Formats: sequence, C-alpha cells, structure tokens
Amino acid sequence: MVRPISLRLRNAKILARARATLARCDEEDRLQRATKFWGLKALHACREAFALDEKTNFRFMPESEQEQVRKWRKFIEAELRRISGDR
Repeated sequence: MVRPISLRLRNAKILARARATLARCDEEDRLQRATKFWGLKALHACREAFALDEKTNFRFMPESEQEQVRKWRKFIEAELRRISGDR
C-alpha cells in the first residue's frame, strides 16, 4: 500500500521557503538603503574635510600639490556619489 504524502507538511515547506526568500529580499533592500545612507554621510564628511584643508593648508602648498589634492577630491567625491546613488 502506498502512503499518501501529507499536504500540510509539503505546504509548510513551501511557506518556509517563501518566508526565507522574502526575508532575504528585505535584508538586501535594507543593506542597499544603509549603504546609500552611509555613502552620503561619507560624502558630506569628505567635503567638510577637504574644505577645511583648503582653508588651512592650501596657501602653504606648492601649486603641484594643490592640483594633486584637487584631483583626489574629485575622484573621491565621484566614487562616494556613485556609492550613494547621488548624481
């Protein structure tokens, strides 16, 4: 005699998988939002740091170093904007 498969057990497994999938999606969304948030915070801190550096150190730097710092600032801000999704 063949034993019937319990539909409750099968439904419980399907529901457990569905819940796990939804939890994973929610976690991914939360991580994306957190990454964007912290990217914006880092961008703000970077801008403040470079502004302070310009006020205090730029007048004592040779022109070549000033140009290098400007390139770094441009590169760093572009990367942080990309991370935070800020255009």
